[in-house]
Amino acid sequence: MGQNRLMIDPLNVKKQVLKVAYESNKGHIGSALSIVDILVGTFNHFKSNDQLDQKSNSITLSKGHAALAFYCCLFELNLISKETLLTYEKDNSIYGTHPDPEVPWVNFVGGSLGQGFAFATGNAIADKLSNKSRNHYVILSDSELNAGVTWEIATIAGTKEISNLIVILDNNKQQALDLTKNILIYQNIPESFKLLGWEVSEINGHDTTEISKVLNRSYSKPHLIIANTTFGAGISFMKENIAWHYLPMDEQQFNLAVNEIETLK
Repeated sequence: MGQNRLMIDPLNVKKQVLKVAYESNKGHIGSALSIVDILVGTFNHFKSNDQLDQKSNSITLSKGHAALAFYCCLFELNLISKETLLTYEKDNSIYGTHPDPEVPWVNFVGGSLGQGFAFATGNAIADKLSNKSRNHYVILSDSELNAGVTWEIATIAGTKEISNLIVILDNNKQQALDLTKNILIYQNIPESFKLLGWEVSEINGHDTTEISKVLNRSYSKPHLIIANTTFGAGISFMKENIAWHYLPMDEQQFNLAVNEIETLK
């Protein structure tokens, strides 16, 4: 297996997330840890098929506030340097809380929830109309189900049978200020999307092998992958703790978090 086929190690990405967040004194750590395995599984899927290029695939991080996980994956892919990664949240850096199109593999400025899904769907439709064989992957937070645009776009994609659209739902069941169920209740997400014309799968969002496996399937319809995840996964004091949507770590918390990630090997 050549160097370009070597898979990313999710534990390395998680350790980078912790280090960069600590050194920048920034939050959104729990949100980033929630999607690390999803991103690693997706990028590893591209690598295993020799399609780690944007002519074959695109990724839209609709859950823009978790961009640190994305940046750390780019570092592990040798697409950005360590020095560049460590400019995260520094003055004049393009590596901010939300992704910027000047960053490799970023084609949408995330931040306004639900809009990334709409953007990617538009690109997927355009590619189908122009007979381009490119797949469009979207990382969607479950809080974005609160946005009306999400359901409008899901309806359009299902009606038009946009089969080159794959949405991975980060189903960690919480958002900035409360549990998702306490904001708006959705009784049956899989059935709702199926009624709109989607194929639906449900997986363990922290199993990168399972993620890669489900991504190898192809359908004649858009595909929703419900990835059941844990906010702050792997860190005892962050796990399912809403406060860590925004909190930064102090030195003691950072050291404890790194030690806990190390025990996952």
